[in-house]
Amino acid sequence: MTLNAGGCMTKSWAERLEQDRFTRQDKLDAKDWLTCAVGELDGIKRTSSSYFPVDVELIILGIKFGGNVRRQEMTQARATYEQIHKRAAELRNQEEAP
Repeated sequence: MTLNAGGCMTKSWAERLEQDRFTRQDKLDAKDWLTCAVGELDGIKRTSSSYFPVDVELIILGIKFGGNVRRQEMTQARATYEQIHKRAAELRNQEEAP
């Protein structure tokens, strides 16, 4: 569970991707960097003036994921979600490397 932009508890994106369809709230949450799939990530560098991730590839994947959700593209959203987590793991590994 996570907090949405209104401060209410909501399902994680992993839980939402198990549904048959995205809800209206899912679509709203996908549009906000605080509550989108990228926003759920811990330990990702973000710009100091906003919640955008610093990594351009994560920004592109986040925008793609939001579009998938808005268009009810569940299969594509699942694939994009996996790409987001793969990129986040790559970034964490880069930060840990000497």
